[in-house]
Amino acid sequence: MDLESEEMLKEVLKEQKSRLLVLHFWTTWSEPSRHINEALTDLSQTYSQHRFIKIEAEEQSQVSLKYSVTAVPTVVFVKVTLH
Repeated sequence: MDLESEEMLKEVLKEQKSRLLVLHFWTTWSEPSRHINEALTDLSQTYSQHRFIKIEAEEQSQVSLKYSVTAVPTVVFVKVTLH
């Protein structure tokens, strides 16, 4: 899933039913980002109970700042606690 806005991420976090959210911060010009995109796409099919989200770091700069992203690629794992 590609993140289109910060609001979209808030909704995903609210609705998240799995225990793990994997955020991949990437850019179009970063070759390592493209390789990780491919690997995470494969993993998302194997581990479909978890949510994998691609975030274009420059387009979604506020989200990048929120997660302290200073370089790409960056992968952040967010554990979602269900109450």
